[in-house]
Amino acid sequence: MKWGEYLKWLDKNRNREERHSKAIVEEVARVHDFSVDNVRIFPRRKISGLEFDLLLEYKTPVKETERNVGITYMPYKKTREEKILGIEFKEDKFITAVEQAIKRRPYVDYIYVAALAPLEVWNLTGFFQLIYYGIGLVGWTYNGKALCLIKSSCRVRHRMRYFVFEDLVAKVVEALHKSELYFDRVESKLKAQQKLDLGVNG
Repeated sequence: MKWGEYLKWLDKNRNREERHSKAIVEEVARVHDFSVDNVRIFPRRKISGLEFDLLLEYKTPVKETERNVGITYMPYKKTREEKILGIEFKEDKFITAVEQAIKRRPYVDYIYVAALAPLEVWNLTGFFQLIYYGIGLVGWTYNGKALCLIKSSCRVRHRMRYFVFEDLVAKVVEALHKSELYFDRVESKLKAQQKLDLGVNG
């Protein structure tokens, strides 16, 4: 289905974990540089018996590549690639979402866990697993804000590459810091607005 059709589908069929999927999909689209208006969407779709909460099929932006012909190079050729991106939504049980994403990792080019912030309640072991398997992470809040904290790496390029412990720690710390700065600002703005509302209504 198209983006507009998906939004209508959400109005009728969404569950608690899917209620902010609009903001989550828009954030993933921003990170991977594609338009939600040019994507095919498959909610609750199975691949090889495994159900994905959401699958997105899109084409990468046009890029120019050289073609090697013998000993010379032909002019640049514009190319696009079709990609499949999966998203697993979770309000709680973060480590369960990570385990589900690991099982589904081989079947898509990119995959994300979209979990409720703040990160204090998230399992650090899950963070290390996400990074090791090239799985992305989007944090979301009840007021509809979403932020990509870890970008998913491409299935082909990732190849479960070896990480030294320091690299894993650095990526986890970066994600935690990014989350703290962003969601603290969101919470501060919300509290300021609440005070303003109380002042106006008082």
